[in-house]
Amino acid sequence: MRKALVVIVSAVVITCGAPVYNAYAGDNILDKTGDMIATIGKKGADKDAAKAERRAKRDVKRAEKKARKEAKKAAEDIEEAAEKLKKQAN
Repeated sequence: MRKALVVIVSAVVITCGAPVYNAYAGDNILDKTGDMIATIGKKGADKDAAKAERRAKRDVKRAEKKARKEAKKAAEDIEEAAEKLKKQAN
């Protein structure tokens, strides 16, 4: 029973802390665990290549998300500026 409780508490801490950790670091524990599972049975260069490919995909995804967020903010800023100009014109 004690082991089950430790496993459950550990899982909760990892899954709840992962988003916070990801905000401050490149890869979170879930990314690292996924990499570890994806490279089971691979050795040397194959393992390194698989990890590099997975990391590159995550980096592209993060960059796209950041670009969408910045584009949305820029569009909102433009709309705000247009509204201010309309108010000043009236």
